Amino acid sequence: MSRNYARLSERSNSMIYLHCITSSAHPASPMKPAARSRFRWQSIVTVAANCLLVACPPPPPHGCESPQPGTEQGLSAAVECILVKGNSPIVTQTTTSTRLYLDVSASMRGFLDGDYRSDSHNFLRVIDTLVLRLGVDSALGFGSTLRPINSSLGNLGRPELYSDNKTDLEAALAKISRDSLLTATHVVLGDGRRDTPEQARSQFSALASLASKWTSRQGTFIVAVSLANFHTVAGDPSGCGTGPKTPSGVQRCPLYAFVFASPGDEDRIGALVSAAFEHIYAWPLPRSMSLEMEDANPATGSAGSSGSFEQRWISGPPSPSVARLQAPAPMKGFRPLRLVARGDNVAVRHWHNKLLEDARLSAKVSMSVLGELMKGEKGELAWIDIDASAANPRIKVDTGSAANVSVRASGNNEESSLMRYQLILSGAPRWLDDFVAASARDPVKTMGLSLLFIAPGQEVAGRPPTAYLRLN
Repeated sequence: MSRNYARLSERSNSMIYLHCITSSAHPASPMKPAARSRFRWQSIVTVAANCLLVACPPPPPHGCESPQPGTEQGLSAAVECILVKGNSPIVTQTTTSTRLYLDVSASMRGFLDGDYRSDSHNFLRVIDTLVLRLGVDSALGFGSTLRPINSSLGNLGRPELYSDNKTDLEAALAKISRDSLLTATHVVLGDGRRDTPEQARSQFSALASLASKWTSRQGTFIVAVSLANFHTVAGDPSGCGTGPKTPSGVQRCPLYAFVFASPGDEDRIGALVSAAFEHIYAWPLPRSMSLEMEDANPATGSAGSSGSFEQRWISGPPSPSVARLQAPAPMKGFRPLRLVARGDNVAVRHWHNKLLEDARLSAKVSMSVLGELMKGEKGELAWIDIDASAANPRIKVDTGSAANVSVRASGNNEESSLMRYQLILSGAPRWLDDFVAASARDPVKTMGLSLLFIAPGQEVAGRPPTAYLRLN
């Protein structure tokens, strides 16, 4: 066996793979059924042993060759092949249980003012969406103690429920951390306020630590916030104070949801949370997010951007579609385009697009020239990163939003390029500065909130949503 292994190890990977396949072949000579059965099992054992010894690799990948080189149909086939290789997993339905953790300290009573119950930015509206429509399996209140509570709307709307003089969020986080297998989705609802700045910073450090562990196990962490209608609670020094009011005289204070979504449950919970809150942030971005390019100004385009833009030039389900920008001659100006989330489920599509609006994103743009492929070249395509700051770029990203991009076609020639545009979640959400307190004296904003988010420029792990654009 050792001599056999030595000889095999000198061969190429393809020969090793061939050895593993041919070792399982039946002999040419006829056999009796009993002997054939014994031989089949001996072959299986021998093949398994050989593959373990020589570390048999998987079959070599097939390249995306063009069956009709030099034609539009050939290019279409090549692009479709590339998309099928890089498709995203399909989101499946889930039966994950949902657990609610509600802040029952006295400061939360201010969100229950009866004068504002009909307003859309309302605590009871949030309760209605997250508790009744979500289908909460269990509910715990955290304040002076962590204890079971009745999750009915009638009970959660009672001011008497919110009477504790302490907000022990850490007890709720300890309970969530015991779900080491991520079997449930956990929703924490509260105002994020504590008695001292030290306690506030400590709770958000604990939240960030648990979120990091949760996402490392393929879960999703979601932060949602609204300025909800509020009346300052008399005698509560730690609650939201009197701040600037709306033109109609309504006082508003931050209301938060911190969600630990079980793997596969991020779209269900995300769709509901994004409908109940003004702003949202999640990491990593949902793997189900599918991007599509659209013309940012379809009526006029941009100066010098004469060319035709096709939204869905080709699509290979469940892969993202490919847009195409063509021009009879090289374009002098850039054509403004933007990336949007697509999908048949309206609620999920809304949640994905809200993520694009609220997140700070960076973009990784890569391009592959398909001209050689159209001539019959076989093999995998190499993607080359594009330097958008070059003297004569073909693409540029608009300042402040990676979801907005301007491109120009090189003109009608034999070579075409397929551009891959990936969005990377980085830094903190756009809305953070509007909610994080700069000092402990701020009566409304939240102390320590920024500790939840990583330093700007660091990428959050996760498969980036991808769009494709063909330029000619």
